[in-house]
Amino acid sequence: MWVKAITLFVLGALLPASAFAQFRLEPRDGKFWLTGAAALTAAVALDARLASLSQQIETPGLDRFARKVGVLGQARLIVPSLALGIIVPRITGDRSMSNAGIRVAAGYFAADALTSLLKPIIGRHRPDTLGRPGDPGRFRPLRGTSTIWRSMPSGHTTHAFALATALSIETNKPWVTASAYSVASLVGVQRIYTRAHWGSDVAAGAVLSMAVSATVVRWLERSHGSLARH
Repeated sequence: MWVKAITLFVLGALLPASAFAQFRLEPRDGKFWLTGAAALTAAVALDARLASLSQQIETPGLDRFARKVGVLGQARLIVPSLALGIIVPRITGDRSMSNAGIRVAAGYFAADALTSLLKPIIGRHRPDTLGRPGDPGRFRPLRGTSTIWRSMPSGHTTHAFALATALSIETNKPWVTASAYSVASLVGVQRIYTRAHWGSDVAAGAVLSMAVSATVVRWLERSHGSLARH
């Protein structure tokens, strides 16, 4: 938690006041928000069914695969990779790539910070209750101190989709976009399969992180004289 807090604080301190005038919510395409709202609504309706289905299709082989996929959404893998993506190009003199790495990291940490803030506020219970899918309607806002009451939004999904969005914007290459979002989607499915999250937790994490990551990355790109530019 302290890593993302320090990163966002440093960015905020280094950016000039004029940079904040460049801030606006992304994506500006209304189709994204309509699609996101529709996906979240559908996921809410299917929460119980998806949790039940995940239990029915469970196999040792899928369990092993799911454990490997789950690592791709963990901060312990992503954060060191982001650090290398910033430091190595800077050392080798590729300032442009290093700055792109800073923007990617900023988008990731901003999405992660907002998700961490929302989890205890929403206070939703996770699906797996003593090995059985529980009730998707169990909430304890601001009162659930255990991580079992911090199901929404999905953190792993937030990590994966925030990273995919930032990489897609920075590279502007279709194959990178397709690959990044495919991996992110796989992470989301893994969270449902392992009953770590409800389907709507995953949908919320994906929509939230895509919007936050895109907003931060585009903002840094537009901010003249900011750290992202120099």
